[in-house]
Amino acid sequence: MKSIGVKRYFLIILLSQSILVLEGYGVITEHAFMRQLVSAIEDGWGFETDRIDVEIKKIELKQSRIRQNGLRLDFKSSADFDYWDKNRTTNSSYIYTKKADNLERDLSLEASKRFLNNPSKLILSYDKGLPRNSYERFKQSDYYDSYKTHSNHSQLSIEWIIPLLKHSNGASDLKAYRRDQLDLEDTILSFLENKEDFIVEQLSKFYDLFKYQEQAKLYEKHKRDLQKLLKIETHKRIAVDRVLIELEKDFAQAQRSEESIRQDLSIRLNIPELKHELVSMNFLISSDLTQNLAFQLREQNRSLKRIQIDQDLKHIDIEYYKNQDLPDLNLKLKASHNIDQSTTRSSNYRDAENEYNILIEFDIPILGYRSNRKSLEISKLQLAKHEYDYQRKKNDLTAEINALQKSLKNSESILRSYENLIFASVQNRHQTFKNYQESLSSIDELLDAHSDELSVQLDSIEANIKYQKELLELKNLLDVLLISKIQSP
Repeated sequence: MKSIGVKRYFLIILLSQSILVLEGYGVITEHAFMRQLVSAIEDGWGFETDRIDVEIKKIELKQSRIRQNGLRLDFKSSADFDYWDKNRTTNSSYIYTKKADNLERDLSLEASKRFLNNPSKLILSYDKGLPRNSYERFKQSDYYDSYKTHSNHSQLSIEWIIPLLKHSNGASDLKAYRRDQLDLEDTILSFLENKEDFIVEQLSKFYDLFKYQEQAKLYEKHKRDLQKLLKIETHKRIAVDRVLIELEKDFAQAQRSEESIRQDLSIRLNIPELKHELVSMNFLISSDLTQNLAFQLREQNRSLKRIQIDQDLKHIDIEYYKNQDLPDLNLKLKASHNIDQSTTRSSNYRDAENEYNILIEFDIPILGYRSNRKSLEISKLQLAKHEYDYQRKKNDLTAEINALQKSLKNSESILRSYENLIFASVQNRHQTFKNYQESLSSIDELLDAHSDELSVQLDSIEANIKYQKELLELKNLLDVLLISKIQSP
């Protein structure tokens, strides 16, 4: 970047007679003001609801991630007791069971895991059964004998379910997780946009504060210069007084505007020094901010990024609806280790076996209404809307940025011309005053020379502030105002 130079040594600054611009000498620089803006943003000024919105989205994303990817552990236990008593009148000699009771105790523990990068599901389970039976037998109407049986069944298995076509296991949860990721990103972009809007608003006020401050200083200086004429030419007071009255009105108006902005910024940003200390700016020319506009808009512009997120959300929906319209084709792989120990009335035994299973399931609907197809067509049309919105927004931004850059380029030559204009107006005032002393010029001509000099200086301030605000607008369109320190909410 290059600053506006001053060709002549005695013309101290381009705008007006000003003071030394250094931090720590009772002057608040634009750089120091920007630091206060950063501090205000970091302290959460005015962004409490935005921060809450981001935290809500973070919680939603965390929960959807847990729902989709978290380890699920289920425990189930049951106990079932049965008892029956049979009364039989018979002349048969066969032995029969008159009383029996049965106690079934079962417990199971299942751990299941789904994944974020594929729709499969892994299940590890342990099941245990402890049945116990008691029998009392009779022969005809006489007690014969009684006995008990015990069993101990346990099974440890691992199963992997792989959907090859339609994602039938947790597909909606996976879609919700992917959408929540984009929703969080969109909320953060909205938060950053509000931060940048805040910076633009406050910097614009700072520029206006500087403008009114410099205007007031110019009015005051010209008042002092004209008041010196009153001591020289008391018989021509009326003409000078008329100009002084107008200057006093302009000076008072500039002071009121300056004081209003000082109060607003000092309270809003908690900078009490702004109520009384002077502010300063470095007027820089830097309209060439775009190396590759298309790339910068795609990578930096938050408005376009948010439309792109809307597109990505619809891509997720379309992918989901397309998948849900496919037939089921699931591959299930299972391996288990079973142990069975039992005690009967006449024997004991213990079995241990390994079992392996491969299952392929295929299911395709032949007829029937499918709501997925309706949702798919609607999502495709909504995606087309977002694509049009993206292109229109991109074209509008490109046109607006190009127009701003052209305006800034035109303004740069105008700003440089003020160097010669200010120098010429100062020279004209000195020459007119010299002519006036030699009675070659009238008091009205001298007052006109003062007015011309003041007008050029005021126009210079106005032109510079207008240029800086346009430059600020350009940076805002390019989304380059936020520094890295405050990018993350």
